[in-house]
Amino acid sequence: MGKPKPTKQSIQHIIRRPNQTSAASAKPVAKPALIYPRTALIRFRFTAPLHLSNIRPDDYGVSERVVHSDSLTAAIFQAWAMLGRTDLIPGNAGSSAEPGFVVSSLFPFYEHRQVKNVEQQGPVYFWPKPFFRNTKTEQVDLKPGEAKKYKKVQYVDTDHFLAYLNQTAPPEGGTDNLHGAFQSKVMPKDYADFLTADVQTRLTKPRDESEPTPYYIERLYFRYDSGLWCLVQYDSVDAEKHVKAALTYLADEGIGTDRSVGNGQFEPAFCELPDSFQFPQSGSYGVNLSLFCPEDYGQLAQLMGHIGEQTDPAVRYELVQRGGWLSEPHNTLRKRSVQMFRPGSLFRLPSSATYTRAGRLVDIRPVAEDDKPAPHLPAHPVWRDGRAIWLPVNLK
Repeated sequence: MGKPKPTKQSIQHIIRRPNQTSAASAKPVAKPALIYPRTALIRFRFTAPLHLSNIRPDDYGVSERVVHSDSLTAAIFQAWAMLGRTDLIPGNAGSSAEPGFVVSSLFPFYEHRQVKNVEQQGPVYFWPKPFFRNTKTEQVDLKPGEAKKYKKVQYVDTDHFLAYLNQTAPPEGGTDNLHGAFQSKVMPKDYADFLTADVQTRLTKPRDESEPTPYYIERLYFRYDSGLWCLVQYDSVDAEKHVKAALTYLADEGIGTDRSVGNGQFEPAFCELPDSFQFPQSGSYGVNLSLFCPEDYGQLAQLMGHIGEQTDPAVRYELVQRGGWLSEPHNTLRKRSVQMFRPGSLFRLPSSATYTRAGRLVDIRPVAEDDKPAPHLPAHPVWRDGRAIWLPVNLK
């Protein structure tokens, strides 16, 4: 038998309001005091297939490969609402302007388990391939087809990522480190398929008993104890408690699309940062690990390194449109769209330090046309999270 599904009542005690106490609560065990704000790591091991919708409506045939930071924040907000804690969501009565946490986008990881003769211990974390070059990479003459292999890379392991941040020589191996969309020196060749997909045929049955309409949905599968992971920055012990309660609730509710048939369920693991995350402590540039929306034009100009009408030539970025549809009971309404900078972009970030935070929440709820009354529209904000976690980059 599977584990019992958590109920609202079983989770609500975790995020009890300050004036609520539990008579049956046990005496806490003394632990070393944590200093906030602090940064930690969350792993998601999926126990069911996963589908991540793109911006095209009614197109389920292709799934996105990444859960962006704004989607994870929205899922946490939705969980808080379902648990009766709308006061934790910005824009609601009694809430603060900030939710008390920031997350990165979710990236893949895998772990060597029950595999012989493997030196690497613990999970192998992948990061978004930065949009800037590592100037210490040796320029060699590539054989026909090898350049295309490098262009296919979307994620790099921690050693390669650190080489980008520090602008140092990458791990040896060259094209032997390329495994499709992944670049890693420690990944065995037979682990390159830890993220797989298949397409399932489904039917839509109209209520008027007319002919069913087939459609297709791509579902992602994670093998070899793999899954997705993210960084999270907590502002306080209460914020950490609230985020963990939301993810505990979402573990059985699922994330992504088609959750009603069990897709997107996962087991969360709340971890401290590994010792291998030895990032630069400062730098004149920064790379974002979350979707990023500037707070205002002044901040954007600063990050672009504007001097008059000129932009810092080292700045590199890519834009992505974020929008989508509202959930129940407004699931026939489309959100407004906003452009954000993808993770892996490079900006000039004055006084950059490890895990710097920058960006803002954006309300993209639909608006009424011609100032007409619209009681069918949601009265609460609909947030897209453009606050990003940044790491310093030491460009020479």
